[in-house]
Amino acid sequence: YEIYLMAADGSGEVKQITSGATIWYDNLVWSPDGKMILFSDAGVNLHYIDIETKQVTKVDHGQHEGTSNFISGVWSPDSKWIAYQKASPSGFNSVYLYSLEEKKGHKITSDMTDDSSPVFDPTGKYLFWIANREFNFGFSSFEFNYYHFNTGRVVVATLKADTPTPFPPESDEEKVKEEQKAEGEEKAAEEKKAEGEEKKAEEEKAIEIDIEGIEGRLVDLPLDDSNYLGLMAFEGKLLYAYAPQGANGFTIGVFDMKKREGSDIIGGLRGIDISADGKKILYRQGPAFGIVDAAPGQKPGSGALNLSGLQMTVDPKAEWEQMFTDAWRMIRDWFYDPNMHGVDWNAMKERYGKLVPYVAHRDDLNFLLGELLGELNSSHTYRGGGDYPSTESVNVGLLGCDIVPDKENGHYKIAKIYTGQNWDPNRRGPLAQPGMKVAEGDYIIAVDGNELSYPGNFYEPFVNTVGKIVKLKVNSEPKAEGATEVEVTPVRSELGLRYLDWSETNRKKVEEATNGRVGYIHLPDTAGGGMEFFNRSFYPQVRKEALIVAVRYNSGGFIPDIYLERLARKVLRAWATRYTDGFITPGSGHYGPKVCIMNHYAGSGGDAFPYYFRKHGLGPLIGTRTWGGLIGLSGNPALMDNGGVAIADFSFYNTEGEWDVETHGVDPDIEVDDRPDLMVAGRDPSLEKAIEVILDMLNKQEKSPIPERPASNPVR
Repeated sequence: YEIYLMAADGSGEVKQITSGATIWYDNLVWSPDGKMILFSDAGVNLHYIDIETKQVTKVDHGQHEGTSNFISGVWSPDSKWIAYQKASPSGFNSVYLYSLEEKKGHKITSDMTDDSSPVFDPTGKYLFWIANREFNFGFSSFEFNYYHFNTGRVVVATLKADTPTPFPPESDEEKVKEEQKAEGEEKAAEEKKAEGEEKKAEEEKAIEIDIEGIEGRLVDLPLDDSNYLGLMAFEGKLLYAYAPQGANGFTIGVFDMKKREGSDIIGGLRGIDISADGKKILYRQGPAFGIVDAAPGQKPGSGALNLSGLQMTVDPKAEWEQMFTDAWRMIRDWFYDPNMHGVDWNAMKERYGKLVPYVAHRDDLNFLLGELLGELNSSHTYRGGGDYPSTESVNVGLLGCDIVPDKENGHYKIAKIYTGQNWDPNRRGPLAQPGMKVAEGDYIIAVDGNELSYPGNFYEPFVNTVGKIVKLKVNSEPKAEGATEVEVTPVRSELGLRYLDWSETNRKKVEEATNGRVGYIHLPDTAGGGMEFFNRSFYPQVRKEALIVAVRYNSGGFIPDIYLERLARKVLRAWATRYTDGFITPGSGHYGPKVCIMNHYAGSGGDAFPYYFRKHGLGPLIGTRTWGGLIGLSGNPALMDNGGVAIADFSFYNTEGEWDVETHGVDPDIEVDDRPDLMVAGRDPSLEKAIEVILDMLNKQEKSPIPERPASNPVR
């Protein structure tokens, strides 16, 4: 990619100002004097270019950003300084000021704090930034452990050592009365004019910055601690974006420097852009867009834009060609291995590029991109999405049950009802509601007054019924006489209900087979579902003598060391009380034997979990070798039609300094294949083996890892 200039109205000549680029550019920012552009690249570098000379100057490189994220910066009002943030080895961000005159960056905050999003105020007196320095904490509801929240404050530092604080002490004396003010009106006007001329002359001067001691000149704005996302400074006010705890979207507020108070402008936002003078905000709220004044108290939906008549002309073949090139470049710049796994990437562009003229549908392009990505022989590289012809779809309501045909009597029978969790509106079993007169073994005779019989399509009467009330006639016998009418609300998907049933059935199998001695935990993934279901199962079972932890079919997500930290806790001490059994520290830890069940459908986080389980020495791994996809991705730009390619930008190596797991997986200690014929017959070979192994481990255990209380208290 290169950087070009053109008039905003599309007229005149297009001017190319960079050449020879070998990497993705982004985050372009004009200098206030219009002579330079600041920009960053996918290699985590920050540069600026002189428009006239076309000379590119590198400002800095973010060596400790963790993954290939962009770093971005802002200009000072006189275009002589650049403020930006960069990570330290600990991962904390520090604020830097780069002098164009010195061609040198100055670190102005220490490694001991996490500071980001610096912005200059228009007068050049102050620098604002977000300081994540507040260690507000709360305690977990399920264990004696803390978490931090609302760590951010908005702060301001004076750039010159002799500049007064923007918030000097205020006098509590009464204001001068109006009649007294009128007497000196003429004099005040003259003074105001003189001040204006002085201010203009001052603004035209170059900004001076005393680097030494700048962090010591820091004061906070009187705003609440929060999760602040970004800042923009204008004359007399500061706009700030923050995400309230648990809120859907973010809020933008304005701080009045003179009044020393902040107020919300509008919330529930998904994106914003602010006019150059700071007076208008273009926002996205859900699927809608609007423009509002940058003033407090704007209501949701204010200034909504009617985009119903917005149209554009698209040349799909031209877009497909551009998107192929975009995808090829993204893969080149984001893939973690600069050697591209030994693949000649330029040759791949030529090879697959020859097929682009023959792409006739967006599916064809995705197929082509899949073949291109496949050349890397790497996990965590995907393609998908994009513009497709819109097609209307209809939902089909589901009853949360297994249905079997009674061919002899010509009706459908309820073989199993999935109860779900009725306290959760997203997991309610439609046929398991309180007072519902429906039982397993009943027949569904009619739907909304229409007879339902075999071999008719059972699901046809439930088209477009999701979330709507449907009347069923049910009977314990395959006939209409004596049938009971009930009202149900079908759901869109039964997946959650069926997963809950499968997981809970396995837990009960373990409990029954071990006389309640062994607990069972299943993690469906290592993202949101894993966090929920691990905690739902772990805390109630910490006092089981042993645990079976299953990651079969685990679809991955976050790096799963957070689960292993809990499983690997050690007993530190026990505490005796007078009337009760006492307690131990850490209280929320499981200290008995453990085994882990896995299979070849466990990948990514599902690869890492058993790997870490073995690394901690927690117990044997049972099942089949995992998927073998233990590299990761942190995001890259989308394609122009909102389709995309996902590219692995970091890879895994072990503590011995060797590449590991990727393309192979994690081998079990005890190999057990869940043969389909046995599973269909109601068996579960992996779980059965896990029960056998964990009971053997318990029987061989010489003593409980939890210490017994001494016979009597010490005599003093």
